[in-house]
This record gives sequence, C-alpha cells and structure tokens, in this order.
Amino acid sequence: MKGFWGSSAVVCRTRVGLRLAVIPALIVWLALGTAASAQLATGDLLGLANFTPTLIEVIRGDSRVVLEKNGSDWMMLEPVLDRANQAAVEELLQRLGNLTVADVLQGEPGQFGLDSPTATVRLVNSQGEARELLIGDFRSPVSLFVAPRGSNEVYAISNVSLARIGQHPAAFLDTLLLSLDPASIIGYEILIMPEIQEDEAADSQPTALFPPSEEVALAGTEQAGFAPGEGGTSIIEVGKIEGEAGASEPLTIQATRSGSVWLTPEGTVAFDVEGFLRSMRLVQAADRAQDVPEDAFFPAPGAAKIVLNLRGADSVTLEIGVTTPDGKYNYVKVDGRDEIYLVPRFQAAHVIGQALGINDSLLTLDPERVAQLTLSIGPGGEEVVYRRNNDGFWESNRAIVFNFTPLLEAISSVEARRAAAPLDDERGYGFETAERSVRAEIRFTDNNTLRLLIGGPTPQGDGVYVTTSEREGVYAGVQASVDALIEAAEAVRTRLFPLVESQVTGLEIIVVDASGGETRTRIARSGSEWQRNGESVSGADVSNLLSQLAQLSADSLPPVPDDPAELGFYPAPESRRIIVEFQDGTQRFLDIGGKVEVGSGWFATVNYYVHVSDLDDLTFVREQTLRRLFQAMDALK
Repeated sequence: MKGFWGSSAVVCRTRVGLRLAVIPALIVWLALGTAASAQLATGDLLGLANFTPTLIEVIRGDSRVVLEKNGSDWMMLEPVLDRANQAAVEELLQRLGNLTVADVLQGEPGQFGLDSPTATVRLVNSQGEARELLIGDFRSPVSLFVAPRGSNEVYAISNVSLARIGQHPAAFLDTLLLSLDPASIIGYEILIMPEIQEDEAADSQPTALFPPSEEVALAGTEQAGFAPGEGGTSIIEVGKIEGEAGASEPLTIQATRSGSVWLTPEGTVAFDVEGFLRSMRLVQAADRAQDVPEDAFFPAPGAAKIVLNLRGADSVTLEIGVTTPDGKYNYVKVDGRDEIYLVPRFQAAHVIGQALGINDSLLTLDPERVAQLTLSIGPGGEEVVYRRNNDGFWESNRAIVFNFTPLLEAISSVEARRAAAPLDDERGYGFETAERSVRAEIRFTDNNTLRLLIGGPTPQGDGVYVTTSEREGVYAGVQASVDALIEAAEAVRTRLFPLVESQVTGLEIIVVDASGGETRTRIARSGSEWQRNGESVSGADVSNLLSQLAQLSADSLPPVPDDPAELGFYPAPESRRIIVEFQDGTQRFLDIGGKVEVGSGWFATVNYYVHVSDLDDLTFVREQTLRRLFQAMDALK
C-alpha cells in the first residue's frame, strides 16, 4: 500500500502541476478572447481606436488613391494633387473603425476572394506603423468578405458599400470649389465676355451658352431672363448682353460692402447680392477636366471671371470657362487649386444668372409678366389703372394705352443711394402726402403683387424716401430716377391726339380723292378768331374738329401688313391728313389710311389704319368712331 500510495502521490503532484501550468494560459486565452469579443462588438477589426492614421492608401486594380494629413486637413496626393473632401475621409475612417460583423470564418484566402482582393485599404500612422484591410468577394447581396492583413480569420460584414471603395477616386476629392463665409466678402468684380455673334462664329472655338437653371430655382435672378422673387427662368444667353455684334468689352458688375448694404461704383445700392454669393458656394466639380483647350477661359467669348475681395486685402478668383465639346459641362478653375474642373452647365448657368440678377433697382420685374398697374401721383392724385387685355395690349378704361413700356422700365429703374434711418413718426416719409409722391401697385399674371411708394425729400437732401414691398426697410432714392418715373407716367396716354385748344395756332386738312387729287384747307388763328384764306370761319366748327381729334382713341393695334401700300396713308388715294400747329412752333399730324373689314357676318366691322406722327404704333380705329371726325373736317372745307 505504501508503494501504492507513494506512486499515487507522484501522479497527484503531476496533475496539480499541469493544472497550475494551464491556469496562466487560460487567463491569457480569456484575455485575448475578451479583446477579440470587444473588437467584434465594436467592429474595429483594425484596432483604430488607439491608432491615428496620417496616410491612407486605397488600391483597386491599377487605380491608386493616396491621402495624407497635412496639419488638420487631408490632401489627395494621387491620382491628383489637390485638397481632399474632409468629410469623405473622416466618414471612411469612421466606417473602418465601426464595421458591422455578421460572421467569423476560417479557410483559404481564395475561398473568399482575398488572395487577389478587390481592393486594399492601407492606413499608416506618424510612426510608420501600418494596418491593412483586404476586401474580397460578396458573400451575398448584403454581405461582404473582409480580413485584416495577416489575420487567420475572415469576417463577413454588412458594410457592402466598401466593395466600391476606390472605384471613383474623385469621391475623395473636395468637389466644393469655394468654401467662404459670405460675411468675409467685402467686394466683388464680375467680368462676363459676350458671345460671338452667329455670323462671326464660323471659325471660332465653341463657347458657353448657359441654359436655364434646373433649379428654378436656385434662382433669379434675374434680369437676364428672370425676375428675383417672381419665379420663372429663361435661357441666359451671355452673348446677347451687350446687344451689339462684335462687342469685345466685357460686361462688368461691381460693388463694395458699406455697412449693411452693397454700393455700386456710381454710389447706388446693389440689390440681390446675397443670392449671388450663395450661388458661389454651391459650385461643385463633377470631375477633373482633361484636354482643356488653351482658350477655354476669360477673355474667351462666353467666359466669366469672378473676383471676390476678402477682409484683410485677400481675394479669391473663380473662372467659368467655355462649355465642353459634349455640351454637358463648363471648365472651371479657382485660386489655390491647381486643377481645372468640370462643373455641370446648370450650375454654371445659375452662377451667371445670379450675377446678372444683381441690380440697383428697388423693384425687379419682368414686364411680360405684369398684368396690371395701378398708379397715382401726388397727394389725393387720381388713381389710374392700366390692364393688359386678352390680346396682350395695354388699355385703360377700355382705350389702348400708348408709351406704357417706358413707364414700366422707369418703375423698375428707381434706385437708392443708401438705407434710410427709421423715423419714429412714419408720416415724416411723406408717402402719399408729399407733393411729388408716387404710389404704384403692380399685379402679375400669377396674381402676386408688388408695391412702390415714393415720398418726400430726405433731411440730408441726397434723395427722396422710397420703399417697396420687395425690399425690407426705407431707402434714400435717387431723385433723378424718381423724376424719370414721373416724366414717363406723364407721357403715357390713351388719346391718339391729345391737345389743348388754346395752344393750337393753325391746322391744315388734306383730303385725297379716289383719283389721287388733293384738296387742302388751311385754317389759322388770327387774334380771337379763325380764318381760312383771309376770311373768318366758324370758331365752333374749328373747336368741334379739335375736340374730335382730342377725344380720338384706338380700338386695337393691328399687325403691320407685309406690303406697306396696304396702309393707304397720305398721299395714297382716299387718304386724309390733319396737320396741327402749336404755340411753341411744333406740329403733329394724324394720317387716316385704308379701310379693312375685320370679322364676318353680323360681327364684321370696318376699321381704318390710323397713325400719329409722335407715336410708333400702328392703330385701328373703327369707322363709326371716325364718322364724327369726318363730318367735322367736311364742315371746314
């Protein structure tokens, strides 16, 4: 038994020794297992929690992307040297450090496509330590095989977007070409070269023709095609800005920040600048440009150069070049970046459109979209309503209106020198009470309205108070532009031949018969009476003729016939002309020409072509309207 017990004791000691030896190994195994579990739980297969990469390399076939951290920013070293998309790089690192692991597998690399990986992501820190992730085949449409280099285990992850990494190297490029705080911009200069006219363009390089923005968008502006705040866009044809064939001087748009407003070189307030500055921050590159023509940029026809002046005497320049041969993009380059980029045409069009939308008018409007204007001048002034009729002509009280377009242009050209200080008592502005105050309300075809109020002079004497529903606040308006508005309003008329009888000194009536023979009757004022060939004529008859002339209005504006002979104006057979002389030595004449039957049956009317010497419009006047005028002319033969 002793021997038995003795040998049993040896065995016991051996087993105890083995158990003691296993315990440390077990502890190590448990520790490693815990670390591995933690790694799997977080999806940090490369252990990036305690690893700070300064270099990232993505290899996919023959393509190679290299990113390097320079200070606080990432730069792209390959395939181009340029600024990297900071958000895209940080998002990649976050994804690599937080993968979603669905399964852990073992086997030969070839089973998982890891012997010749689809892509390899290599991360290097500042000490030169490297971590690599191999990306293999798809396990399923929602699962992808990956493995850290040197690992015996393969992981199935659900982050299948990693399968596309490196497929588009430009995804890591900073495509946002400008990153500026608009508040840091204190001035700008925009130069836009006109297009070559068609008859000059036969041997020239294709140039930029900006189409409408695809975002009505990102609007406005917009005087070259659309009105800010009113919606709508049209094609922006830069070549037609100057309006002269062969123009070689650029259109120049400038302004400088002055407090809360922008001022043009002429000292007027520039409006709608903020929309332009926002548009600059939206310019994104679609790709790098290849095979760029030598004359792709300013001063090439259709190209634009935009210089933004920043605080601290710095500036940045963005150039929009001509279109690519396929017509889809514009070449673009910007200060601080060596590459030339491709920007979608709609973005280029948007920037140019917003630049052209900058204006010094308090109201921006598209005359073609105006449906009605209500206008009054002076305190208690008569309110006149002008409406566009179904034929597209302007009328007031159902009479055709003449000289109306210059009035709309004058309204949209009212300028401001500065923002006016608010008054405690708003009556001090003189809106609707000042001697030359103006109230204008514009209704558009979509029933939106704009209002313009012009008041009295500012205490500083630098203009008159002006406010609009389109702009916030009150401004010191430019007196000259207000005077131009009032002058244009006074020139608008609904009468073909307005006159004041007391200012008439003579008249001549010419009637041409069917055979072309003329009859002339000349009547002149002599003191208090009227004379014809030295003999007195009835003053009542002269007054009746002048009254019929003064009341004459047009019924419509006909198209001009292809053959001018159809007009039948003097000296054509059966034509009539009335010449009126005034005290200031001026004279005007009215021509009555050929007859035209309009309509048929019961609805047929006979109209005469009528033209007045101080109007550009050709008019139709109905026969029954002219009948009283003919009778008054016959009474003075």
